[in-house]
Amino acid sequence: MRTDDTSQIRHSRALWLLSFAVWTVIGLLSSGSEVIDVLTGDTNASIWEPVLWELSSTYTWALLTPFIVIFTLRHKFTRIRWPKVLPLHVLAMVLFSIAHVGTMVAIRKAAYWIVGDFYDFGNIGLETMYELFKDIVTFWTLVGFTYGFDYYRKYRARELQAAQLETQLAQVKLENLRQQLHPHFLFNTLNTISSIMHEDVRAADAIITRLSDLLRMAMDTGDRHEVPVQEEIEALQIYLEIMQSRFHDRLSVALSIDPEARDALVPLLILQPLVENAIKHAVASRPGGGGGRVFVTVERRNGSVRLEVRDDGPGSNETLEELLKKGFGLSSTIERLQQLYGDSQHSSVRNGPEGGFAVTLDLPYRRAASQGGISISE
Repeated sequence: MRTDDTSQIRHSRALWLLSFAVWTVIGLLSSGSEVIDVLTGDTNASIWEPVLWELSSTYTWALLTPFIVIFTLRHKFTRIRWPKVLPLHVLAMVLFSIAHVGTMVAIRKAAYWIVGDFYDFGNIGLETMYELFKDIVTFWTLVGFTYGFDYYRKYRARELQAAQLETQLAQVKLENLRQQLHPHFLFNTLNTISSIMHEDVRAADAIITRLSDLLRMAMDTGDRHEVPVQEEIEALQIYLEIMQSRFHDRLSVALSIDPEARDALVPLLILQPLVENAIKHAVASRPGGGGGRVFVTVERRNGSVRLEVRDDGPGSNETLEELLKKGFGLSSTIERLQQLYGDSQHSSVRNGPEGGFAVTLDLPYRRAASQGGISISE
């Protein structure tokens, strides 16, 4: 227990208020049976006396409880220190019992004196021993509760710290993935420019211009990891213009965007690597230089938004796990989704009934609010 923690507990009004509240309830419950004895005539006493006897005892413990808590936290039992700590606890138990009996008797005598009566504690030795046995149980019960609460407090603190570290780690991973994505895309685009610049200088110049626009758009997102679908589609269209300059009539792309999904938040540049893979399978690797088609669909489905990219290429017989090991685009996409949404997202790959290959992403529907916040639709 650090010194500042002990100081906070010592000066905590909440601890004192809680102590008095708990011991008041215990005192009232304890005096209940004795009040009934008075009412039924089984005890020759006034009705206020059993209440005084119990509350004088419990309120004394209420005063002493914060000190016991502080003492326990300062002198904890450990595997190495327990031989030194145990005698201290035994001494503290005896001193607290003496303080409890002395304060309790003083309160009772004062109360009786106020009403013009005299309180007889009885045989001091016997009564002190009687109270000591009760105080032993009470003292060690308080010590046990203190250890239990301290353990729970530390458990919650570790849990919170672990959650914060997990969040920080996720942010670092996301940032690393995004920083990897830009060079990956840039390399592929520059490769495209290199392949056509000697054949069609005008087309190469147009690609460079559109590449500049796309990079500017990506940089303008700042620290955002998510953008509205509308913004994502605009970036995708610039990329498609670049690919169209390379493949000309060999590439055909159809976009189907649900108007209700245009304000949905999706990861930045989530579609580009999927479309890049689709173009690779549908056009670039098609034998004989034939053309291919790519279909991009975004639609809202109740509490989710579905993104699907499919092509009319030869398809694949590999599983999702096998595909993730082969290329950066799909693997980075799945990893980003896992970091952002955890188990609330779902990814799948499949071959189409008439050939081709499709990647489907189901993400939780979240939209940017009008004042810059985020709202979530269930």
